[in-house]
Amino acid sequence: MWYRLLLLGILVFSLGVSYFVNQVRQKAPTILNHVIKIIFDTLSIISGTLIACQYLKVGQQQLGLVMILVSLLIILQIIVEILREPIKVNKFLLGILLIFPLFSSVYATSQFQAVTSSQEKRTQKRAKRENYVKTTANQNLRVRQQINNQLALLTEVTKKYANFVLVGGTTTPGIYVYAENATDDSQVFLVKANNMGKFTAIIPQAKLKNVANLKIYVNGISILNDDTVNKEQHAVADENLNLQKVAQEKTISDGFYHVGSDVKAGEYFLLSDGSGQISWSNGEQNSRSFDQSLYVKLAKDDLITIYNATLIPAVHNASFSSNEISNGMLKVGNDLAAGRYELKATADYAVAKIYKQPITSRLNEGQVLDSSSFELKRGQYVYLLNTKLLRK
Repeated sequence: MWYRLLLLGILVFSLGVSYFVNQVRQKAPTILNHVIKIIFDTLSIISGTLIACQYLKVGQQQLGLVMILVSLLIILQIIVEILREPIKVNKFLLGILLIFPLFSSVYATSQFQAVTSSQEKRTQKRAKRENYVKTTANQNLRVRQQINNQLALLTEVTKKYANFVLVGGTTTPGIYVYAENATDDSQVFLVKANNMGKFTAIIPQAKLKNVANLKIYVNGISILNDDTVNKEQHAVADENLNLQKVAQEKTISDGFYHVGSDVKAGEYFLLSDGSGQISWSNGEQNSRSFDQSLYVKLAKDDLITIYNATLIPAVHNASFSSNEISNGMLKVGNDLAAGRYELKATADYAVAKIYKQPITSRLNEGQVLDSSSFELKRGQYVYLLNTKLLRK
């Protein structure tokens, strides 16, 4: 309260002095009169502005902007006085007074920028803190800082294909593998290792046009629930992958093939970016549609047609899918560990089937899993449609 009274007193006193000096100046104008009037006019402007800011409850940031405007107003006031002064010498002397409001405006601008920057930082910190507290209270946020993990890339999995590149390897079960462009540090992929510590990232070739080298991390990063990656300032890549040295594989995709001449017999993994299909035109003429992925076994002289899928050799001890997928086929012992599991539907229509072997030319509908809890054994295959497997 006393602060407002003091400002009011300065305002009234300054206005009174300015009026008195103005009356004197009309009878006997001198440079001293000009200077005194300018000084007390300035005090009037400043005190009046501060009183207005007090009543309007102007914040610190807004006050800085107001003081910049006040400085400009004072500069304008001095310029008007200079123009009214008839004596050239006095004009010059009055012009010297412009130094003070000019300096004040520069200082006020720098302070305003500093306050604005400081408040923005505080606001951002507060927003992050409030968001963290809010989401943690709702148990929606999981932050995992990754340290002390080993990483090994598998050359038999890491291959180039026509439309994509596979990067696979082993690490600690259940942790995330993060890769970024070595040139600009932009994210290339983020995948989670399955419960056997195996992972495979599928990267479209279109995404790798300007990427020559990858920096791959399993340590020095933190993962939030929205798949945001926070990398520590001094984090060092666990692997550096030169994509130009990755082996190029012949692509076996949409088309008709003769096993034995076009394609070698053996176990394969069919990968699709949506719904794919494989058909046999020999034997029992089996046809199988699938979502995302399917394990198949091709015998010599099989005649197959592939639609919207790529055929990849099923490398021993390498994972092609994550145990967290809800559509596609998983191989127990490769894509997930043997053990006890339960089902969780992700849509109204959900199906889970178990197979003793990959899909072949012979019709095999598999066994429908309808129990809430069941045992999966190494070497079995599980096909999921809108269903997830949860380890018990």
